[in-house]
Amino acid sequence: MSKIKDYSKLDERQIKNTQNESVEGIEYSLENNNFTKNIKQALSKNYVTGKTYFGVVKDSISKKIKIITGIDVSGRKHVLSNYDIRHMLKEHGNPVVESKKGQIAITEKDIKKIPDIISNPTNITSGTDNRLGKTIRYIKRYNDNSTTVVEVVPSNSKSLIIKTMWKKPSTLTNNQSS
Repeated sequence: MSKIKDYSKLDERQIKNTQNESVEGIEYSLENNNFTKNIKQALSKNYVTGKTYFGVVKDSISKKIKIITGIDVSGRKHVLSNYDIRHMLKEHGNPVVESKKGQIAITEKDIKKIPDIISNPTNITSGTDNRLGKTIRYIKRYNDNSTTVVEVVPSNSKSLIIKTMWKKPSTLTNNQSS
């Protein structure tokens, strides 16, 4: 399986041909090749709908998830909707509210790190089940914080739905639910 690092250099036909490949360092949407544009649209006053597809779960990550959680995610695609981008910032983007929870408010810059977090996590854990299915937590430790991205594993879909994220100072753990 080939590894593609930069989708910005591909045309639409090439992008369609790569949708089933394992991808490292994903940075661009496979659908419209513009993750940053989708973030801006999600945050616009018009509440533009849309989704960003980050490709198929890397084989190495899929194996870790299976061992740690018992969930088979092989062949599934990572998906982030504009609705969930808005949710992340609404629920975890207020510095005053997050500080009271011992967390750090997330920003647009943090959302742009999602592809790296899900492709290169420091740790993977099971999350709490919700009405959509089981959840997986990808935790990435940085020098000053630890960021958690949560994906839902719906039983009736070939996708993994990125639902939320939060950030804590590096002195705290991400084992606590927000």
